[in-house]
Amino acid sequence: MKHLHRSFLLMLLITVPLFGQLGTVSIPIGAQIDIPVGATFCADTIFANNPGYGTLTYPNINNICRAVVIPVELLSLSATCEGGAVTLQWRSAGERNCAGYEIQFALPDGAWQVRGFVPANAPGMRENYYAFVDRSIGELSRGEILRYRLRQVDNDGASDYSPVVEVWLIDTPESPALRAAYPNPASGTVFVEFSIPEEAPVQLALYSLLGEELARPCDGALFPRGTHVIPVMIAQLRNGSYVVSFSANGMTETRLFSIKR
Repeated sequence: MKHLHRSFLLMLLITVPLFGQLGTVSIPIGAQIDIPVGATFCADTIFANNPGYGTLTYPNINNICRAVVIPVELLSLSATCEGGAVTLQWRSAGERNCAGYEIQFALPDGAWQVRGFVPANAPGMRENYYAFVDRSIGELSRGEILRYRLRQVDNDGASDYSPVVEVWLIDTPESPALRAAYPNPASGTVFVEFSIPEEAPVQLALYSLLGEELARPCDGALFPRGTHVIPVMIAQLRNGSYVVSFSANGMTETRLFSIKR
C-alpha cells in the first residue's frame, strides 16, 4: 500500500486532463514507483525509466492500462566507419508499441534513402540494444561526411525521427571532442554530440552556471570509437543558461546552451 500511496501523490502532479482523458504522469528524477501484483497504473502517457525521469517497475505488462502509451526514448545513437562499412548502434527504452526502426541515409540532394529495417525487441520497460551495418558505401570518397538517422515506427503506423548522426568515411577523429549541444535554445531535450578516436569511458554531465550538477547522463559508460549522440531530458529545468561537460581520455570540454520555452 505504501507504493500505491506514492503513485497517487504523483498523479496529483499531472496537468488537468480533458473529458475522456487520463492525463500525463512524469516520474521525477530519484523517485521510484513499484506497482504491486494485482494493481493497475492508468494514464494516457507515462514518462519514466529514461534520462531525466524516475523509475517505474511492474510485475506484468497487464499492470499498465491498455490506453497508456509509454513513449520510446532513444538513450544513445552512435556511428562508426571501418572496413568500408558504417555500423550504427543505439539504445532505447519504453518499447511497448514499437514495431521497429527504419535506417535512413542522407543523399547529396538532401533526400533520405532507406537502407534497412531492424525489428523491435520484445516489449517492456528495460533498455534495448540494436545495431545495423551499412555496406552500401563502397563508391563514396574517402573523408566524405555520411549522415544517418532512425525512423522509429509504432505498430499503429505512427513514427518519429532520431537526431542525425554524422560519421567521416574511413577517417578517425584524432582526439576526443565535444562537437555540439543542439538545438540551442532547447526546450524538452538537448542532444549532445561527441567523437572519440578509440573505445573509452565517457563522462557527460549537465551543470548550472553556478557549478551545481543537475544531471549525469553518462558516468564512465564505455563507448566505441566514432561519433555518438546522447539525448538529455531537460523538461524539469527552468529557462536559462546551462553547461554541458564532456570528459574522455583525460580531456574535458564544455559547451554552453540555453533553455527557452
